[in-house]
Formats: sequence, structure tokens, C-alpha cells
Amino acid sequence: MGIGLQGLGLLLAFGSGVLAARLLGPAGLGEYAYALAIAAFASIPAALGFPTALVRFLAVYRDAGQWDLARGLIRQSNLLAGGLGVGLAVAMVAVATTAGRNGSLFTYWLAAPLIPLLVWTNLRQRALQGLHHPVAAQLPEQAIKYTAFLLLGGALWLSGPGLARLPQTLMAVWLTASAVAFLAGAFLLRRFSPPPLRNAAPRYNSRQWRETALPMLVADSVGIIYSTVDIIMLGAFRPLAEVGLYQVAVRTAGLLLVFLTASNWVLAPWFAQVHAEADRSRLQHMVTRTTRMVFWPSLAVFALFVVAGRELLTLFFGGTYVRSWEVLLILAGARLFDVGSGPVVTLLAMTGGQRAVAWTIAGTALGNALGCWLLIPRFGMYGAAVSTALAIAVANGGLAVVAWRRIGIRTTVLG
Repeated sequence: MGIGLQGLGLLLAFGSGVLAARLLGPAGLGEYAYALAIAAFASIPAALGFPTALVRFLAVYRDAGQWDLARGLIRQSNLLAGGLGVGLAVAMVAVATTAGRNGSLFTYWLAAPLIPLLVWTNLRQRALQGLHHPVAAQLPEQAIKYTAFLLLGGALWLSGPGLARLPQTLMAVWLTASAVAFLAGAFLLRRFSPPPLRNAAPRYNSRQWRETALPMLVADSVGIIYSTVDIIMLGAFRPLAEVGLYQVAVRTAGLLLVFLTASNWVLAPWFAQVHAEADRSRLQHMVTRTTRMVFWPSLAVFALFVVAGRELLTLFFGGTYVRSWEVLLILAGARLFDVGSGPVVTLLAMTGGQRAVAWTIAGTALGNALGCWLLIPRFGMYGAAVSTALAIAVANGGLAVVAWRRIGIRTTVLG
């Protein structure tokens, strides 16, 4: 069911991207995507690495019946990370108001509240994942948020297409949809929390949580650098219309990750549990089977992009976006390599390898930032795509080697 929900979320997310691209055009979409990238960039360090700690420790606390520690971890993560998210949102408003901007001031103002919403949403998702409720964890973001966005955006467009074509208007719609999904997620967490968890007096093991969370804070922070630095630097060096073309390629290439992402959501707590039982044979079987199951449909999607990518871009986004095809192939090739490397980041994070993840991603993130700085001014979105693709390949290949050397698990499609 989790994979089915991921599939639904994929379709709804793709439909939301099509709606935004059709309404805004490349320049407006570029402004919209640029502001969203900044909010996403700020939300990751604000989470303080707690999302990974929640998945790892809640799975253990659940099996051990240590509900007081589970409640303490949930409370501490929400207070610390959520408070920092609010502070960064205020900072984003202040910077957007006083500094030079690439786009409308109101677009950035409306994007700022997304920072704490993204933080709390991530924490809630990971808490439900650690409690072995992956479907409930994904439902608000995969179905409710995109459905709300499509309904509100479509209604606004039908009532007056002129207003709907403003980036700040669509950002307000996205903020509203995100708030609706956040409230639904909070209800689901309350609904699926066992009574012993809801009634337990919180107990804290802050030192152990920090030892897991802080390395993952580094990994998550530098991870968001190489996942958003291309868009942020492209917007800094090139016209926003080029950001819009690039965003369409990024979103479309992301279709290759749906199967891997779905499997990660379901299997992450099981990786932690099986590793704790020291059953390496079972863990190897789980990883190999998962990688091979998700690789072949992803390869089929990549082949479709190669053969009919131009036609698909024209059909869904419009003829203006056919220029994104070459960038799409570069990014889709990198995503296929990502899928072929297996669930290596999740596996290492769930088996105590968070420091290795942090250092590997840190190195590739810095390399991606340097590559974007060197290539974007000269080659524009093509330079951003090449730099990002190389970073993805180096990070996943390096972590696959780390997984083999550290825990003796082969994560790639070759087994």
C-alpha cells in the first residue's frame, strides 16, 4: 500500500508541477521554484538531525516498550527544531525585505512560513515511520497536500486566470495546502500513537540522541546543498526563466525515484531492527531484493524519456519547455544511477553509519557547489545539471562502498 500511495503522490505532484508550469510560464515558475528552494534549504538545518533519530530510536523504543523515552524524544525534537524553524522564517522575511531580490517580495514572504511547517512535517513523518505506520506518515504529503493544491489552484484559475498567473498567488495556494496537510498529519500522529506513548511521562536521553542527530544534521544540511544549490545558484547567475526550465527537468527526472523512495519509507525501521538482531544474511536479502525490484521499472521510465521525452514535455508542460529535454536526460541518468545503488543512505543511517553518510555527502556537496559555481555562469542550466549529476553519482557510489566495507552489505542492483 505504501508503494501505491507513493504512486498516487507521484501523479499528484506531477500534476501540481504541470499546473504551476502552465499558469506561470518559465519566468514565473522560476521565481516560484527559487523561493521554494530557499525555504527547503533552510528547513533542513532547522530540523537539527532529529528526523533520522526519530526513525531509528522510535523503532527500538517501540519494540522495547520504552514509551517514556519515545515521548521525550518526540517532545524535544518538536520544541528545539520547531523553534529554530520559526526563527529562520523570521530571518527569511527580514532578509527578503532588506536585501536585493530576484522576484517579488511577497513571494518570499509567503514562502517563509513554510520553513517551520516543513520542519514539523518532517518530524511527524519520521515519528510515524519509526512507529511502523509508513502509510499514515506519507498520506498528508503524498495525497492531501497535492490534492488541496490542485483543487485550490484550479478553482483560482477558473475564477480569474490573471490572478492565478502570479507567482505570489500560487505560493499562497501552496502555503495553504501545506498547512492543511500539516494539520491532517498532526491528527494522524495522535490517532496512531499507542496509548502508552500518549500517557507516558517524558524521559530524556539527550546525549545519545545528539550523538545520532548531530552527524545526520551535517549530512542532511550538506545533502540539501547538493539537492538545491543548483536551483539557488542558477537563480543567482541566470534569468529566472532558465530556473523555470530547469525546474521542469528536475521534477520530471524525479519520477525515477518514486519506487526507491516508497521502499525506503517502508523498510527503514526494519533495517534498524534486523541490524539490531545481527542477522546480516536477512539484511542482505532485504536490500538486494528491494534494489532489484525498484531498478527495472525505473530503467523503463528512463528509456521512455530518451525515446519520447520531447513529446512528453510538450504534452504536459507546453512547447516552451521542450528546451528542458537535454537537461532532463542528464538528471534522469543520475537518478537511475541513484536507484541502481540501492537504499544505501537509509541503510547506513539505520545501522549506525550516520557519520559515514555525513562525511561522504559533505564532500560531494562541496564539490557540487564548486561545480555549479564554475559551470553555471558559462553553461547555465546545462552546467547545473552536469555538476549535480556528477555529485549524485559520486555520493551514491561512495556510500555503496562504505556500506560494503562497514557492515558487509552489497547495496547495488548487481547484488
